[in-house]
Amino acid sequence: MNSEKFEQKERLKMSSRMLSLEELKEIVIDGGRVKDPRFHRTDHGGVFHYFRPQDLSEWFSLVPLDKVFPVVEAEGKIVGLGELEQDPNRPKNKWIKHVSVDPEYRGRGVGRELLEVIFKYAKENGFTLEESIYSDEGKQKLAKIVTEYAGKYGVEMVK
Repeated sequence: MNSEKFEQKERLKMSSRMLSLEELKEIVIDGGRVKDPRFHRTDHGGVFHYFRPQDLSEWFSLVPLDKVFPVVEAEGKIVGLGELEQDPNRPKNKWIKHVSVDPEYRGRGVGRELLEVIFKYAKENGFTLEESIYSDEGKQKLAKIVTEYAGKYGVEMVK
């Protein structure tokens, strides 16, 4: 049984891309309601920590914010979700607000793929990156990968 699970993990086919606020809202919200319960807040059965679907609507009523959302898709659904926000004090800096992986897909390279799309985006657009607040567990998991990709893509991490 364990070897079957391991083989399944190895065969996961993923794709990744950046979504605008409008594109993510189209996927998540329909008529003010969340289409897929996986996008609810985690305390309401959702799977993506730090993501609140109501923020998609709230953001539209505020001063336009420069946000993009890296996503990883597998098996026809979003399994990894992140958020980059423009630093209002530094025009060439983006905050990594969060990265979150559906618990069903953890340990299968989704978080690594999510960070890779973030670093590729930063390199292609000449941005520096700054980590936001992560959980202690998240920091431990991500620190090594962030350092690796910062070097690989030549992206400066702002402290």
